[in-house]
Amino acid sequence: QLPGLLEHVYLPRYFTHCYLQQTRDLHCFSRSWPTLFIGAFGSQSRLHVDQWHGHFWMHMISGRKRWTIFHPEDAHLLRPHVPEGRHHPVFPSLAELESGGESSDFARARRLEVVLEEGETLFVPGGAPHLVVNLTDSVAVAGNFVDESNFDAAIADLRAMGVHEGKGGGIGGGLLAFGE
Repeated sequence: QLPGLLEHVYLPRYFTHCYLQQTRDLHCFSRSWPTLFIGAFGSQSRLHVDQWHGHFWMHMISGRKRWTIFHPEDAHLLRPHVPEGRHHPVFPSLAELESGGESSDFARARRLEVVLEEGETLFVPGGAPHLVVNLTDSVAVAGNFVDESNFDAAIADLRAMGVHEGKGGGIGGGLLAFGE
């Protein structure tokens, strides 16, 4: 955890009420929030959806990141593939999707591109496919969160993960934290 760092970062109250941070028992998610992201110029994440329909926030301490965020309802247009024994989809690269031309399903997917600058905070709704490219060396602090707006989807996702991926790891801890 980074309590000393959070003393210097203003987080809007909308991101500080995560149900997983209000449980009485420690679990894997209580030790991983928030996360410090240090990225080198040009490094990037693949297109993905955050697990358990967690909403996501990021505050840029230094540097710049380009975010590409797709509407959650359009994830099926991004040619997701769920590997056997897994619950979460894997997506082709953005370059592969864009090479399909204007007639592809991908061309109909609603997307937002934004450059996150130093001192800014971004919100990504749970279930929204997204990818990030570091435009400079960058430092950010971020976290996923569950609140009343995505609680039911998070519980359903955690249960499905338990069925597909087993009760190990953070899945059981996440459900137990919710009192399941």
